[in-house]
Amino acid sequence: MWEGRNAMEQGDYDEAVEAYRLAVSLRPKNVNAYILLANACIKDNEYEDARYFLTLGYENTGSEKIREDLNELIGVMEKRAEQEETAKAEAEAGIENND
Repeated sequence: MWEGRNAMEQGDYDEAVEAYRLAVSLRPKNVNAYILLANACIKDNEYEDARYFLTLGYENTGSEKIREDLNELIGVMEKRAEQEETAKAEAEAGIENND
């Protein structure tokens, strides 16, 4: 998992994701590997991937920490979706007002 940490420190999130995916495949009960993998996905703005890996991690480990992180991520994703909808509606209203 040190490859993932090094990649994260260097801002190479794609490489970190690959390193943590390997860690998860080698040790599917490793709670930290799922959490670090999800964090790398989030840093890479891949929220759906992070959600998938946290869900998989919870299914494979039953970890309460993963479940908590998953619930927190879902909340963040819902808030981001609301903000995007608001921005889209405001942009469309601006376009209509300029017609």
